[in-house]
Amino acid sequence: MQNFILQPLEDRIILRDSTEAHPFQLERMSSFTGIPLSGPESASPNLIFSNSVPENATLLKRWENGELAFDRDSLVFHITIYKKELLTTSLRSLVASWSMGLSAAFASAMLRGANIIPVHGVLLDTPKGGLLFCGQGGVGKSTTARRWREAGGNAPADDMVLLEYGDHEIAAHPLPTWSRCSESVEGEYFPFSKRIVLNRIFAIGRDPVRENIRPIPEWQYFMNILSACTLFTSYMTNLLPEPEQKRMLETVRSVASRLSGHFPPAGMFAHLDADLTQTLKDYL
Repeated sequence: MQNFILQPLEDRIILRDSTEAHPFQLERMSSFTGIPLSGPESASPNLIFSNSVPENATLLKRWENGELAFDRDSLVFHITIYKKELLTTSLRSLVASWSMGLSAAFASAMLRGANIIPVHGVLLDTPKGGLLFCGQGGVGKSTTARRWREAGGNAPADDMVLLEYGDHEIAAHPLPTWSRCSESVEGEYFPFSKRIVLNRIFAIGRDPVRENIRPIPEWQYFMNILSACTLFTSYMTNLLPEPEQKRMLETVRSVASRLSGHFPPAGMFAHLDADLTQTLKDYL
């Protein structure tokens, strides 16, 4: 048995490989996230990679090479792969199992009441805390991460970020960019254990003349954050039975409202000719 345990604050999120040969290779995911594997664990997991789906579990999805199921009593997801040799011969298949496993584990944790949510955005690490940029695909998030790195800064995540929220602060943990990992995991590193308290969340857009940060309407800010909160939660939510589906939808809306109310509604409107460090100087 292998356990891959993410532990933001007190909420432990556990992915378990219960198979004997461990074809899901959680040790490889451990190597580029910095999360050590553990042995036998008494706590209930959120996701189990198993040889077969339990009889009491609800089948959510079946595809050519596997099944995804959900135990409504324990709120545990199960993933079974039929042709496990593909996990050793195809990196894309292996990474797809990791990606689905993490998404399922996060959904399980949220249904259990954990104060976490995976969001779509770019995370910049600065001396004054994290800056999270959220926006539609193609608007310039990854370009912002590249510009920040070229300026000597640290952008530990440029696609998926796990947020943990409490009464007084919101913190971020870098998560893998699966599209890059599908090509190769060599040289990739997403330090999940690094806890970065957020200084601000910005919507991101473009300005044809001058890069700037300016206030935006509260509704626009909320919708931007809601979109970021739904990208990595909607797949599992759509598969769940209706009662759990409604709970997930309510949770996502509530968290988006909480996040948007925590910071002043503002956006960064980017221009490639600008000096990003000067644009962000008031937050560094």
